[in-house]
Amino acid sequence: KYKVQVDGLTPEDLILLNYAASSWRSASLASESHSAIRKLKSLGIDTDVEALSATYIPKIYEPEQLADIIESITVRQKIAFEYRNINGVPELRSVAPYQLSYKNGFWYLLGLDLDKNELRTFRVDRFDSAINVTSKVNSYEIDTESLKTFDYYGLEKPEVAVIALRKGRGQHFRNNSQAVEIDEEWEK
Repeated sequence: KYKVQVDGLTPEDLILLNYAASSWRSASLASESHSAIRKLKSLGIDTDVEALSATYIPKIYEPEQLADIIESITVRQKIAFEYRNINGVPELRSVAPYQLSYKNGFWYLLGLDLDKNELRTFRVDRFDSAINVTSKVNSYEIDTESLKTFDYYGLEKPEVAVIALRKGRGQHFRNNSQAVEIDEEWEK
């Protein structure tokens, strides 16, 4: 796994980085990948070819407001936008944006709702307008303490499962997990 320091990247850089990551993941299904797996096996290196098809990730939808949201988070500018509430009725929202995330096919903006003075999560596909900047640069500080306890998606904590896998197998199970060695052949 690789990590990228995003400080100093423009919103356009972040969008391009997202495209590159999606393309790389999709490339795992290419014939070159299968050829590489065959070569590794011929050298006696055991691989998990079944994991190739399990690692496919579809292209990520990018709403038109994404670059403006990233820019406002980066420079700490408050924003306003029309947002369709739970009943589908548009209403003006004023937000100090904290962070942007992608989960289950949707982009989410986490920020301080300035009218309600509460942390809120906004699904970006429910925005009904462009982003309007309403403040100067560096007009707020992020309350990092409140982020530690905030329930981002209104979801319960995921269940934890312990499974045994042969070493080098089941990569799609290993992606977001921690391996503990049982013996020379198995891990859990």
